[in-house]
Amino acid sequence: YSDSMQIVIGETVNFVYNNFENLSNWTIGDSSDTASSGIWEIAIPNPTYNDEGELIQPDSDHSDIGESCFITENGTNSNPGNASQSDVDGGKTTLYSPVYDLSDSQSGIVSYWNWYTNSQGNNPGTDFWQVELSDNGGLTWINLEISNQSNNFWEYKQFLLNDYIDILTNQIQFRFIAEDIFNEGDQGSGGSLVEAALDDFSIDIFVNQEEECPIGDLNQDNVINVQDIVILISVVLQLVDIDDILLCLSDINQDGNVDVLDVVILVNIILN
Repeated sequence: YSDSMQIVIGETVNFVYNNFENLSNWTIGDSSDTASSGIWEIAIPNPTYNDEGELIQPDSDHSDIGESCFITENGTNSNPGNASQSDVDGGKTTLYSPVYDLSDSQSGIVSYWNWYTNSQGNNPGTDFWQVELSDNGGLTWINLEISNQSNNFWEYKQFLLNDYIDILTNQIQFRFIAEDIFNEGDQGSGGSLVEAALDDFSIDIFVNQEEECPIGDLNQDNVINVQDIVILISVVLQLVDIDDILLCLSDINQDGNVDVLDVVILVNIILN
């Protein structure tokens, strides 16, 4: 048995974070949307349950601070036992993020928490949750995830954008689609009972760090002294292997060579 995992190494800063507690500059709806109910909205979730008491629509948002999230039409408190009272029916409903300018960063990560259930109704498990990425302001779209797996709990999702697009542009956008669709062979009038929610959307970008080389500090102890001269002489005499970092540290006059001139300059630096 073997498996693999991706480990992303680097220092990030948060570019955008939205827990949807206030009016959002996100956009609800697309010209191709056909859902007759279950349209995306910002709300404090009211739970709904199936006949076995299983939670279908969430009973709270995900954020530690705040209460609201995006949800596919909030249920009512009056009849929480009616799991189908506010689910997505008749087609799809789409939620768009703003367009983000990530062109100053070489790489970034998008993350969010989502709730999605499609395990109830006449045709359980037949509908899909989709998340898509665009690097040209919505002209074309790339799948980040498409799943018909029900998760009636808040689940964390994270994607390295560079796995999907080569260059981060000034036209980065995301869309989230919940859909109830009738397929050939389905029973009843539609797919499954669909509920979706989204919270704590975040984009983190990697800091473009051009690391400055501390020239002369060959042992990198933050002090330039005689110990560095000893190492530099070893480099000049080719007693040690030299790599890019050691070359940067040793080339005091930055002429592309490490020689006796660098030793002289380093001695003068220390004496002065």
